Amino acid sequence: MSNSPGKPPADYVVGYGRPPVHSRFRKGTSGNPHGRPPGRTAACLDKLMGAELLRPIQVREGERSFKLPMLAAVLRQTSLQALKGSLPAQRRFLDLAQAMAKRADAKVKGEPTEITLEMIVRESMKLDKDN
Repeated sequence: MSNSPGKPPADYVVGYGRPPVHSRFRKGTSGNPHGRPPGRTAACLDKLMGAELLRPIQVREGERSFKLPMLAAVLRQTSLQALKGSLPAQRRFLDLAQAMAKRADAKVKGEPTEITLEMIVRESMKLDKDN
């Protein structure tokens, strides 16, 4: 690619992979001069995920309708699917129950057992990889 936007050679044909000389990137100039916009980080994603997991949604059970946090609704749906015989749902539900039992054992032993959003997401991703 040329360093200066001068006249191209007489036999130069503009086409795929051969942009006009005047519109090429200049040497030493970034193609993304302003960089990534602020606020687009992993911490931002964690914040959005936390808000989504705690967002109340309308749940209907028979004639009754009530609001639950998204996470509780997903756990409820997983348990209902497990009861209906879905093997992946049963596996996931039992894995979550096992993890909960481990935390309860740790609590009895006096170890810290605080459940964070990061732990829930990591556990969920680990379960998805296993299936």
